[in-house]
Amino acid sequence: MASFNGQTAQQAYLSDQQEKESATEPLLVALNGLFQQINERNRELRELNLSLEAKVAQRTQAWQKANEQLEQMAMTDLLTGLPNRRLLKDRLRQVMAATQRSGRCGAVMFIDLDNFKPLNDAHGHEVGDLLLIEVARRLGAGVRQADSVARIGGDEFVVLLSELDTDTARSQAQALSVAEKLRNSLGEPYHLTVQHAGQQEVCVEHHCSASLGVLVFGGTEQSQEDILKRADAAMYQAKAAGRNRIQLATAIGVASNGPR
Repeated sequence: MASFNGQTAQQAYLSDQQEKESATEPLLVALNGLFQQINERNRELRELNLSLEAKVAQRTQAWQKANEQLEQMAMTDLLTGLPNRRLLKDRLRQVMAATQRSGRCGAVMFIDLDNFKPLNDAHGHEVGDLLLIEVARRLGAGVRQADSVARIGGDEFVVLLSELDTDTARSQAQALSVAEKLRNSLGEPYHLTVQHAGQQEVCVEHHCSASLGVLVFGGTEQSQEDILKRADAAMYQAKAAGRNRIQLATAIGVASNGPR
């Protein structure tokens, strides 16, 4: 009887365990599926986060590039690629600071083309633009890499020379030598080729001289505006004296001036 009762109790225990396992198994399956879904969502969220980070990085890089381009455009003449007046002033400030440190003179040249308007009037602004681009190229080829060439509007250009001599007279001689070289280069004939839609290429030959105003400056106290105004005034003096010539302004900011 006891054996019977013991067997019955064991059977009852096993039966109870089986029922519990049967009841628990669907729950475990459901929990396992839920964990898999959670892991899958986490993986998707990680991928989405990486994608968003990549897009943010791309947008940031594109914004920085666009900002740099805008800044470059604000400092550059769009036609010739030369520095504009704004960038010229910044470089003039740097040269002025360098003259104070080294004791060497700098120089500014204002350059105005003498025979530019007739070209525009006869052949249009497209041909005139080609000439301005060629002028920019010739000016750039005629100065050192350390020097600067800028276009400040229309047919007016400025050349900025740095690290000349410590002596005013020798610096003036150096600046005049560069100015004469540039004047001769700008006086060479221009061969400008233009092609309008549906038409054959047209080659225009143009002769154009230049008037230059040259100012040498040293490292003593002076203003950018004074330097630029004096060089500009010298250029107009060259024009008034007959054009196609160089006018040397009285040096400023130096201990003793060389001959005018």
